[in-house]
Amino acid sequence: NILFRHGAEAEGEASDKHASYQTACGVTDIMMHTMERYFSHDDDMTVTDAIADSILRTVKDRVFEVLKEPENYVHRAQIMWAGSLAHNDLTGCGTTGDWATHQLEHELSALFDVAHGAGLAALWGCWARYVYKENVTRFAQFAV
Repeated sequence: NILFRHGAEAEGEASDKHASYQTACGVTDIMMHTMERYFSHDDDMTVTDAIADSILRTVKDRVFEVLKEPENYVHRAQIMWAGSLAHNDLTGCGTTGDWATHQLEHELSALFDVAHGAGLAALWGCWARYVYKENVTRFAQFAV
């Protein structure tokens, strides 16, 4: 059996009309898909960690440019490429990940009219405070 994935295409020019709020929510989801794989107890994931770090850095650096210039194709395309890498499980190679924040957010947005990225943003800090002592080294590495 061959399964075909049907979904939206990522196209920088088609996305330039999105409001700042939707852009911020999308960027949050990109970062969360990366971070939920990053924060695992798996050791010596040098290449996977470097990919995750690059995705996070790219998104963090480009989002402010996109918010200033919503029609800037170059910045938006870089965010969308980072999003593709974050969502295709590349940053999950060799890791177990922790999807608690996503699971909690799905429940939140099922009950309330909350955008997925906004719910993730509201929950992640609480989750991080709750679990950071389990792997202080990982959180310290993330902070650098």
